[in-house]
Order: sequence, then C-alpha cells, then structure tokens
Amino acid sequence: MRFLSIYKTPERATPPTAEEMATMGKLIEEGRRAGCSRRKAACPRH
Repeated sequence: MRFLSIYKTPERATPPTAEEMATMGKLIEEGRRAGCSRRKAACPRH
C-alpha cells in the first residue's frame, strides 16, 4: 500500500521554517522506523 504525505502551507515566497522542516523530518523518521517509509521525493509544483 502506498501513501502520499502532503504538507501544505499558505503560498509564500520564503522556504519552510526550521520548525516546519523538523516536523516533517520527524514524520519521515517515524515512518522509516516503522518500516512504512522507503522513499521520499518532492512533488513538482504546477
């Protein structure tokens, strides 16, 4: 089974904050440790 995790914020011209990056990193690490996360990739913007 595959899942797509989408992190959305209001449109802005700045990159994600350190806190936002840490939150996503924690989610990815939890998935990896549970054996659920094998690949990560960015989705292209449209």
